[in-house]
Amino acid sequence: MPSRLLYSIVFGFAVGVLVATLADLLEYFLFALVVVSVVFTITGLLFPYLYKNIFLLAGICCISVLLGIVRYESSRHNQKLPYEPMVGEKISLTGTIIREVERRESNQRFLLETRDETENILVSTDLYPEYVYGDIVEVQGKLAKPDNFQTDQGKEFDYRNYLAKDDIFYTMSFAQVTVVGHDAPSRTLEILLSFKAHLMQNIEDVVRRPESTFLGGIALGSRSGISSELRQDFITTGTIHIVALSGYNISIVAKYIQDIFGAFLSFTGALYAGGISIVLFVLMTGAQATAVRAGIMALLVLLAKRTGRTYEITRALMIAGFFMILHNPSILASDVSFQLSFLATLGIIYGTPIFEKWFGKKDNEKMAVGMMQKAKRGMRDSIATTLAAQIAVLPFIMYTMGTLSVISFPINIVILPFIPIAMALGFIIALLGFFGSWLTLPLGYAVTLLLGLVLSLIEWGADVPHAFVAVRNMPLFVALTVYSGLVYVVYRWIVHRRKRSGSNVG
Repeated sequence: MPSRLLYSIVFGFAVGVLVATLADLLEYFLFALVVVSVVFTITGLLFPYLYKNIFLLAGICCISVLLGIVRYESSRHNQKLPYEPMVGEKISLTGTIIREVERRESNQRFLLETRDETENILVSTDLYPEYVYGDIVEVQGKLAKPDNFQTDQGKEFDYRNYLAKDDIFYTMSFAQVTVVGHDAPSRTLEILLSFKAHLMQNIEDVVRRPESTFLGGIALGSRSGISSELRQDFITTGTIHIVALSGYNISIVAKYIQDIFGAFLSFTGALYAGGISIVLFVLMTGAQATAVRAGIMALLVLLAKRTGRTYEITRALMIAGFFMILHNPSILASDVSFQLSFLATLGIIYGTPIFEKWFGKKDNEKMAVGMMQKAKRGMRDSIATTLAAQIAVLPFIMYTMGTLSVISFPINIVILPFIPIAMALGFIIALLGFFGSWLTLPLGYAVTLLLGLVLSLIEWGADVPHAFVAVRNMPLFVALTVYSGLVYVVYRWIVHRRKRSGSNVG
């Protein structure tokens, strides 16, 4: 499929979903859109060489807008909401825990699928006794609808739509829970989550808190145990992406696998091994939407870095985004992690080569030999990647969250080189722990010291005066203007690079 046609389809579909999400559409608007689509399409078919077939592309784009609207509206009509009359009442329900239980400082919460499989309810309860995936439980408590809230920066967080994207329309806090049975919806997922729990226990046996919970987050995608104060420090310093299950973490896992298999497999074989490792890691972390999304992004980034084929990887990114929105249209406007993931990935794909060029990396650079040369190249690549990703997401964060972390870039540059080392040690500890914790005690001390240093740097960064600046009421047009400028800079760089290489711009 030609690139212009692909981009027209994907862009139009995304616009249609977004328009349907943000506005109540009138019938005359849809009728006008149908008329415009027909006129442009017929004109393009009758005059295919007119303005490089711009009319046909515009017609296809308009048709895609209509399809996006239809897809979003169909997803809304599938919402049955049978418990709406019970909101505000104390009720008793029986259902199955269908996701990994998230344990926090003073409570635990889980996603309950009701026995009739009509609703998903987010339930929070006491920290003990502990519940697990697949438990059949009876819950008693007041049924409520999620409430939106304001952040410390004065921005309203649409918590209701954030949960609705995952078909969660009700919550139940301080619930009384009674286990009545066990029947996991997926035996495979149950085994993987049990294996993950054992890996986490092996880490906790030799690594102290809070370093163990931090390591569980970066190595295993665990979201349990991190204190609210530490989480706020991550947010303040712009390093929350490290502890969250992101494409960065998963790409490290895949790179380790690629390097191991690359010693005795071909390039293609090592690439396949990296891809398989991503799939297995995502499954082990529970295969939730965020994990799947991060896995796709990590795979695309790895492919771009390994092949250097920016043009093709952009096509793959567009296709991945199209199918993700097609599967769940609500993520486009309501899932911040989806939005950040795509922006960061685009930044890495297009921005990293530019910054590497600025830092003196040549396209035909030979493999570095010697420890100092490799360290220098690794530091340069880390700086380029970090800078590219942060510039790509900065306008979005300022507009949506009303925050600007001044300390984010220097802190990320300093601590990111430690993360792959800590993850490698964490995996070794988790696996060797099955043979006895005494085998991993020295590694436990080492990773505790390493992550202790990282956490100290993050805590120090969070305490720096004016490290976290509130940006209230940033206009949308400002963010769009900045992104327009970034797109123009990238476009000019691509044109310049292709002219130098003697290739055609198209």
